[in-house]
Amino acid sequence: MKSKKLVKDYGSGRGVFDVSFFVKKGEVYGFLGPNGAGKSTTIRHLMGFSKPDKGETLINGKETFNHYNEVLKDVGYILGEIAFPAGLTGEELIDMLLTMKKAKEQIAYQNC
Repeated sequence: MKSKKLVKDYGSGRGVFDVSFFVKKGEVYGFLGPNGAGKSTTIRHLMGFSKPDKGETLINGKETFNHYNEVLKDVGYILGEIAFPAGLTGEELIDMLLTMKKAKEQIAYQNC
């Protein structure tokens, strides 16, 4: 995973500015910072959900915005502000997400 001089400017000093990092296979990387620091914006760009104003984001050598369907086959993303659809159990939600992702293997459930 790589971000090189990522910029997303929402005006009034909001957004991310000149963010660069590289995460090697097997490493774990975390984002820490106060509200409004750009953590979620950076992750949205890494997932290919938003197009940078400048710079680039890559996962497995693929530019994330133009190849997000390929990128999403290799990574997972869970929103911090998750809202469960009404009437679904946790197990039903996981089944729905696996179906949407076209997962080949099912997860063994224990007391979901």
